[in-house]
Amino acid sequence: MAAFPGSAPTNWRRSLPAPSDRTNEQQRTRRRGALYGRRKGPKLSTHQSSLFESLLPRLKIELRSGIDPKSYFTAPVDDIWLEVGFGAGEHLLWQAAHNPDVGFIGAEPYQAAVAKLLSKLSSLSPLGGEGNTTPTFASTKAMRGM
Repeated sequence: MAAFPGSAPTNWRRSLPAPSDRTNEQQRTRRRGALYGRRKGPKLSTHQSSLFESLLPRLKIELRSGIDPKSYFTAPVDDIWLEVGFGAGEHLLWQAAHNPDVGFIGAEPYQAAVAKLLSKLSSLSPLGGEGNTTPTFASTKAMRGM
């Protein structure tokens, strides 16, 4: 038993050796593609599901090698900024609103977070977020391949 409760291991993962302490064999046998986070988020509402079908296809891009990123945007942009893991999208929307000459590409692996941003975008204008404050979404699968 530990000398005081705070020194006892609370999680079996914390008692694993640090990556620098692992043997070469342990490092080679590490599972590829291990997920360090939640596997499945909450179920999407009907409204969020409809945004995935209607609004997301207009904003989603499929990244291609050798293509100028500025060509993904219909309006001319001076620069491209990538927001990785944008969460519910507050920061991404703020940046887009305050930097209208910048093209924003957001990458987020969790559907619930993308749904929250889509809901915010759909409330910005009757056209479902069209205009300067519209970020573009890159497929995380495509980003892994680049």
